[in-house]
Amino acid sequence: MRRKHPIDALIDAKVTKIEGFERSIAKLRIEVAALQQARTVLTENDSAPVSPKKQNGAEPQKRRGRSISNAWKAVLASIAVHGSTGATLDHVEKFCEGAGISLKRPTLRAQMSNYVKAGYLERGSLGQFSTTLKGMQIAGDHIKEHEDSVRAENETGTLR
Repeated sequence: MRRKHPIDALIDAKVTKIEGFERSIAKLRIEVAALQQARTVLTENDSAPVSPKKQNGAEPQKRRGRSISNAWKAVLASIAVHGSTGATLDHVEKFCEGAGISLKRPTLRAQMSNYVKAGYLERGSLGQFSTTLKGMQIAGDHIKEHEDSVRAENETGTLR
């Protein structure tokens, strides 16, 4: 039986650290893929033709109802960059806290259900949510902000 050398513990610690960095890199690659998809959607949205006036010369009716707040757009953007596996309700709860939204759990569940019905989110397996293309269009500028923050983190060398 081989006796452990004191340096073996240091080697094990470094190997563990490398494995952690590799997981972080894999996560960042998923986020970059989501951001690239969002950029494609936003680029297509920017070049969309302007809707013509009605034949009688009147402007088309504007959408009635409330639009999504900037805080909720930030939450949608956070879900979008979370990755292809989707964000759990616990993740969404943290995204809401970060955006300054304070909700009780049942209210959050109801809001997620409304966003699924509206087509902004899709529900994956085991209660995970991911942003649809429509949701990415709504989140628009907030996704760009997340992309900028990820780029800044990569430039400074800090990992999430």
